[in-house]
Amino acid sequence: MGKKAQAKRIRKELELMPAIFTNSFEKQILKGDKLLEQGVTVINDNPVDLEATYVQKVPTQVPVNHARRVKKLVKKYGFGVIDTYKKANSSYYS
Repeated sequence: MGKKAQAKRIRKELELMPAIFTNSFEKQILKGDKLLEQGVTVINDNPVDLEATYVQKVPTQVPVNHARRVKKLVKKYGFGVIDTYKKANSSYYS
């Protein structure tokens, strides 16, 4: 089975999977004046400078790419893993 056919089969098998989100962090660049508006006055034991830029990590939720996960599992274990993945995720997140 070629790569295109494999990818098509994986996508077809997973189209009805529920949307699952995982926690991650996103970098946000802010100027000092915006941080002061938010109430932040000190960063790393130094006062916030109005003109300086700061990188702030913001927690966010990112959707899980089921196809990417299953593709890696299929390479490692074969196509039988698709049903196992579907059962494990649909029962856990329903």
